[in-house]
Amino acid sequence: MQNLSGYWVGELEGTNQGGFAITIEQNGDKISGSGRFSERGLGTYEYSLTGTVNYPDVSISLTPKPGHNPLLILGPVKVNGQINDEGKITGRWRSSIGTEGIFTAHR
Repeated sequence: MQNLSGYWVGELEGTNQGGFAITIEQNGDKISGSGRFSERGLGTYEYSLTGTVNYPDVSISLTPKPGHNPLLILGPVKVNGQINDEGKITGRWRSSIGTEGIFTAHR
């Protein structure tokens, strides 16, 4: 089983489009960390993350961190992905405010 600890970058597509950088710490099958997301027109915002790994599946819950632009509406996000043979994580995301799409992340 691959350890996901480290710095990851990626792209998201769907109702929202942009890039992200996340730092993950893995202990056993549990992961935690934080991420910085950037979208044209919306700016940059941050989430904390928790989740589980059951190789090759990854489940993540993202919670908005305080301090973002108050005009920007953020909600909790559920992420489900899989680790492929190249070590990339791909999958789907869906927020509590109705936004959703796909993502790809790599080290």
